[in-house]
Parts: sequence; structure tokens; C-alpha cells
Amino acid sequence: MRNARNRKYGYVTEEYATAYDSTVWDECIVGTGVVSIASAKLKLNTPANNDIAALVTKHPYLLRNIRLSVSNVDVATSAPARAGIVLAKTKTTNANPETLNDSIRFCLNAVTSKFTVTTDVGGTEKVLYDAAWTDGDGQLQIDMEPDGFFSVYEDALPRIVGSNPLTATSTPEIFNLYVYQYTLGLAGTLGYGLFDNFRLDLDENPTADVSGRGVRLTSERNNTPVWGRLLDMTGTADTFETDAADYAATPVQRVILSRDVKRLELEEIRAYFDSANAATSGVALYEDAQADDVLSYSHMLWKSGDNASISDKTVFVKTTNDTPLPITFNLETLGQVWFVQDYSAAPGDTKGYLILKGKEVE
Repeated sequence: MRNARNRKYGYVTEEYATAYDSTVWDECIVGTGVVSIASAKLKLNTPANNDIAALVTKHPYLLRNIRLSVSNVDVATSAPARAGIVLAKTKTTNANPETLNDSIRFCLNAVTSKFTVTTDVGGTEKVLYDAAWTDGDGQLQIDMEPDGFFSVYEDALPRIVGSNPLTATSTPEIFNLYVYQYTLGLAGTLGYGLFDNFRLDLDENPTADVSGRGVRLTSERNNTPVWGRLLDMTGTADTFETDAADYAATPVQRVILSRDVKRLELEEIRAYFDSANAATSGVALYEDAQADDVLSYSHMLWKSGDNASISDKTVFVKTTNDTPLPITFNLETLGQVWFVQDYSAAPGDTKGYLILKGKEVE
């Protein structure tokens, strides 16, 4: 399976010795923002209210099984309001990248002296992490694994782990993202951000195993595990809070698998939900997301039971030793398993995880 050892270190590298690579980046400017190089660092200057100075990649990268880091982001020397990284499905060269729909953002905030991680799905923002930073001068980093499971670091400290929440009609589109390095100026907090030593360690050949082609031939596939991990550490992402009585609803949540498989033999299901209101729940898995109840039920492949089948704050595990696993089914969208929950009561903010493991079969 594709993992960190398949990453090519420094696939994209920027030292900013005298300039940035204009074959990789375009400038994104709002107001009087200025992009320049100063003392072998990228200087993003925002001297007026609502100014933006940023670099954005000329094209999107498939950010699946990657590590992206900037070894030094400095907002302490001449504090702008915010400085950091945005990963977004769309590109702009004349607007604030913080306002882009369908994005993941992590930044140092000089107004609050906090490190903040935010996601946007379809225009709805969720703050996953917002706590005091180590300092205003340090490394920012994100690791993204093939199933969308990510870890965000400030300096050497893992601040938040989660799952890529973005949606698309095909799984690769979820990971096909533009990269921004940006600084925002706000009245009362104006200045410049300094960035140095940008690295993007990109999978050398992400389609080899993710698609099931290349090194993994048909005879080898059933020896290679396929997994998917959906995690909400804080409950603020609303990942596990949609309540559907008797599972009668169009599935709106899905687990991304580590491979874009069509036919999956599911061998193991693990779940844990910690709801603010101590509600019990059930979970049902689906091959497809359909609005009509009858059609939706016809695509149901497994369910835990009624809305009391998974107790609050209790680890739930089903394996091949438990009926009815293993089960084999066809996924309508390659590499995506949909799910619906049925709660005993309104759950409120719910932390938890849903983990699936199996193998691809013909």
C-alpha cells in the first residue's frame, strides 16, 4: 500500500535564496499586498487593512500520501493578522484564499496568538483547532495519507488529526488541491509574514496502488489491506451528528478508502462515538447515496442494529469472527463507503471515529 516510504522528498522545494520559482507559483494579491524576497526568505507584506499577499501553485497537486511543510513561518518579527497555508479546490489570484469554499487552512494568528486549523465544505466553516501557539515563529506541516487521514503540526507538535472532509464525484478530486502560502493584514495588525524552506513530499506514483493498477496485480490484491478512517477529535466538524430515524435518509457522510476499489470484501468495522448528550446510536453502511428510501435501503450493505446498538463512549468492534462479516459489495463511487446513523436522541457535538478494513476482490 502507498505510504510515507513512497514519497519523493522535496518533490517541490523552495529555499527562496534570491527568488521564487515562477514555473511553480503565481502571485495572489489583494489591495496593496506585495510578494518579495528578503534575506533569503519569502516576504508577504500586507501594509493595509484587508490586504492579501500570497503565492498559489499554478496547478493543483494530488495531495494523497504527501507531506507539506514550511520550516519557518514568522509572524513575530512584524506581525500581520494571519499567515499560513491553504489547500483549496479552486484557484484565485485576486481574493483572500481564506474565503474559498472547499478548503483546509492552518495558520498562525497574531491577533489572538493562536494556531488555528479550519476546514470549509461548501461554504460552511468548521474550526478544528484553535489554541495558543508555541510561538510566532516556527514550522507548519501537514501529512495526508491515502485515505484522507491527516495530521497537522506546529513546530514538532501534532496539534490535530482528522479526515479530509472535502467532497467530489470522484475520489481523486477530493485530493486535487491548490496550495497557497498567504498573509492577511487587518487594521491594527499590519505587517509582513516570512516563509522559508517550503517542501512538498509527493507520492512518486500515487496511481500505482491507489487505483489497483501497476505493482498490485489481480493475484496480489487480496493480500493488500484496504482501509478507511474517519475521525473527529473535537466534535466541531459535525462528522457524526446527522440523525436519521430507522436510517431513512439519504447518506451524506462517507469514509474514503486507501484504495479506489470497486469491489470490497469488508472484514472489520470499528466505531466509537462520544456525544455531548450521551445518546446511543446505530450505524448503517451503504454502497451508494440515494434519496429514495427504498432505493437507499437496497444499497445498504451492513448495519449495527437499532439506535441502541452502539453505546455512548464505548468501543464497538466487528470482525470476521462475527456474523455477518466478511461481506462483499460493489461501490458506486470508487473508494467511498457511505454511512447513516440512527441516534436515540439528538446527540449534540459528537467526537468519535469510524474505521473500516478489508481487501479488494474481483
